[in-house]
Amino acid sequence: MFKKIALVGLVLIVLVASYFFFLKNNEESFEIAYESFQEENDYYSIDMVRVSEDSFGSERINNIIDRKSLEFKEMVEDDVILLREDGFDFSYYLSISIEDHQTEQYIFYVLNFGEYTGGANANQYVKTIGLDKKSGDTIQLSNIVDKDLVMDKVIEKLLPLDNEGYLFDGAIEELSFSDLENFYIKDDKLVFLFPKYSIAPGAAGIIDIAIDMSELGYNGR
Repeated sequence: MFKKIALVGLVLIVLVASYFFFLKNNEESFEIAYESFQEENDYYSIDMVRVSEDSFGSERINNIIDRKSLEFKEMVEDDVILLREDGFDFSYYLSISIEDHQTEQYIFYVLNFGEYTGGANANQYVKTIGLDKKSGDTIQLSNIVDKDLVMDKVIEKLLPLDNEGYLFDGAIEELSFSDLENFYIKDDKLVFLFPKYSIAPGAAGIIDIAIDMSELGYNGR
């Protein structure tokens, strides 16, 4: 009788351990691969990265990249030949890099763009895309945090920069929830990116702030 009880107990232990092992390994982490592309002629150079076609979200991300590349080439065709006739000696360029950040539930792609189309400085901007791993749907900030709370925390983080004169005058007062479109989650922090010239002079570049998710009423994983 004792042996039967011990055997039943052992079986239960194995089943429970297997259950938790399954849960742990069911937290899927996608392997994301990238492919680099270069293109150059007398008028422009392109150095960009695309997501490998067998990686999660590749079609969505690559469509954004391909549209930007096409727009850039069309602009070159319209501008550079005429500028060359006026003595313009420089070539336009476009660079695109990507990084990804994953949680148990989401994957975020961060696209960084660099572009020179004349003038004294290059353009620099960023775009993030968050995708649900199960559905593939795009993640909106309002899906994962409380709107009012996140605005309060973002302003709290930006105030020291404003007090030190790094931001445009009135940038904080004019900031709205819709301006928080570039975000991703990393290491239990919600990171917001503000493109060049959006809230600060160009010398500041892309501004990023990170806030602990526990402070934001985060309801995802």
